[in-house]
Amino acid sequence: MELRKALIDKGLYEVLPYVKSLYLKRRYMLLSYALVDNAEKQLINRMQSIKDEKEFELETLGHTAWGTKDRDRWNVSIDGLTVDIVDYVGKNVWEFFHYARICLDMIPQILNITAFDQNNRSKPDDVNIKRLIKSLPEHYAKIRELLKSFQNNECYKYIQSIDDYLKHIDSVGIKIQTKNWMEDFDSFIIGDFVFRRKNYSKREIQQLLQETKGFVLNAIDQFFDELLDASKESDFENRITDVAYECLMKGRITEYMVFFVDIESPETLKSFKDRGIYIHPLIVGNDYHIYDDSTFAFDTIFIRQKQTQNILGVAHLDADSVQSFYKHYYVEPASEDDYSDFITKFKENYKRIRVKNILAFQGIERRLPVTEIQ
Repeated sequence: MELRKALIDKGLYEVLPYVKSLYLKRRYMLLSYALVDNAEKQLINRMQSIKDEKEFELETLGHTAWGTKDRDRWNVSIDGLTVDIVDYVGKNVWEFFHYARICLDMIPQILNITAFDQNNRSKPDDVNIKRLIKSLPEHYAKIRELLKSFQNNECYKYIQSIDDYLKHIDSVGIKIQTKNWMEDFDSFIIGDFVFRRKNYSKREIQQLLQETKGFVLNAIDQFFDELLDASKESDFENRITDVAYECLMKGRITEYMVFFVDIESPETLKSFKDRGIYIHPLIVGNDYHIYDDSTFAFDTIFIRQKQTQNILGVAHLDADSVQSFYKHYYVEPASEDDYSDFITKFKENYKRIRVKNILAFQGIERRLPVTEIQ
């Protein structure tokens, strides 16, 4: 929640769905870790129980034996379903690494959205971390170095390699290592494998997962600390969320509805003309709840000077951007006459208008009696 507030305070609205998804995958990773950890603890208890029984048989009968039925007692029961302990641990270990990989992969996705506008960023399915590092603006220098340190970390390399190996090549063996014939538990072991000419040795799973969990959690925290710091220098002037409206209703009929972007100075219009503007209407409530309209794509928005309410320009929708979070608009100068002409022809040009969430806008709505307008 604190991270979400901090991102909102920085105006990083577009990344919020990605951050929500990242933290969901983080939770799944921790769940997989907890399931493996719990399986190990339960197995230790089961093994100790079996060992106690065998020692009692030795003392009372003078002999004992260990067989398949004893081994079956290692297995896990889930809602009446019996699952082999090795299969259960293997499934959760592989899911742990998969979710760890997704967490790491989402870091450059979030950075791609934050550091670049829609004209200069990579598509979500084409974000390459090496290419991203090279193209980052200078004020993201600390994040650039952080991403490089991730890439050079052996834990990062292991996560990438084992996930790719499991997805595209083969499984990696899981086995239970015991200390003696009485089956004192020692550890779960994940086997060795070779990926891209690099050998990865067998490891104790509990230690491996602890190291990996620590690395991923720390990487996420470090990244967002640096991202929030770097965003202080980012230029979001042409990303606009404050959109106003004025609406005149005659009964149930919309006589006109006009949307506005208010700017402090006419000089800002020059920047808008050169670069265009990106619009996503939203209002942040006192409780940090966001009231937004993700479907808003009205084709014409007027630009006013905030203090005087004088019309300075008009923005026209770039139809190719209607699926984007921020819709792109081309900007040109406009006058009061252009505004009056828009209102006069509104009913002729717009047979129907829909706004999904009017709470995303600051506006004035006036209603006139049906008889007031001839």
